Amino acid sequence: MNKLLERQIKKVFGEINTMPNELLPLLNTISETYDGFETDRVLMEHSFDLSTEELLEINKRLENEIAEKAEIEKELEKKVNELSVFYKASFGREERILELKKEVRELQEKLEEI
Repeated sequence: MNKLLERQIKKVFGEINTMPNELLPLLNTISETYDGFETDRVLMEHSFDLSTEELLEINKRLENEIAEKAEIEKELEKKVNELSVFYKASFGREERILELKKEVRELQEKLEEI
């Protein structure tokens, strides 16, 4: 018999063997229910513990992924800025090179005309 039920019966009847026999089938059913509840409680606690561990693991993995993505985004922003500076510097030079080539051609044409 379930220990909790046994204590409750002792409070009412003093001893289990002093209670009416007609109550035994009912008390056995109640005892089985207590035992089932205890088993369910243990399983639920175990399930909650596992769920908590899984959630903590998932949370840690997500934090690592977010940190990794932030690092990649930071590096990407740095590279885009470098590329932008390089492009702007190169664009100005290319423009001047094109102007100089044009001037050289114009001078060559004048020279040929002479």
